[in-house]
Amino acid sequence: MPLERNLGANAAPGSQRSLVLRSRRSWWLAVGLGLCLAVAGGLYWHLQSLLRHNAVLDLRSLYKSLEEFKQRHGRYPSTQEGFSPLVADTLLRAAPKDPWGTDYTYELTDSKPRVTSLGSDHRPGGFLWGRDVVIEDERP
Repeated sequence: MPLERNLGANAAPGSQRSLVLRSRRSWWLAVGLGLCLAVAGGLYWHLQSLLRHNAVLDLRSLYKSLEEFKQRHGRYPSTQEGFSPLVADTLLRAAPKDPWGTDYTYELTDSKPRVTSLGSDHRPGGFLWGRDVVIEDERP
C-alpha cells in the first residue's frame, strides 16, 4: 500500500506516517491562511474605496453649502473663518469631519474655495488610499 493510504490516527510520533500528516496539515494551513489574507486585502480595498466615495460626497455637499453662503452674503468665508460661518448660518450642524475622523480643511485663495480631506493617512499629499480628496472651484 502507498504511504498516503496507510496513514492512520495511531501513527507513532516521528514516524514516516506522522511526518506526512504534519506536512499535509501545514500545507492546508498555509493555503487557508493565504486565502484569509487575500479576502482581508480585498475587504480593506473595498472599505477604503467606500470611504473615499463618502469623502467625495461630503466635499460636494460642503461645496454646495459654501455656494449657498455666498448667495446669502455675497462672499465666501475667509480661510481664517473656515466652516464656522456656515454653522452659525445653520447651513451646517457642526464642523464636519471626514470618514477617517479628521477635520475637513477649507481655504480661500484668489476668491476660490478649496475643500480638502487629508485621506486615510491624515497628512497632506499621500499615496494610494492616503491621497487627499480635493474639490475646488474651477470657474475663471
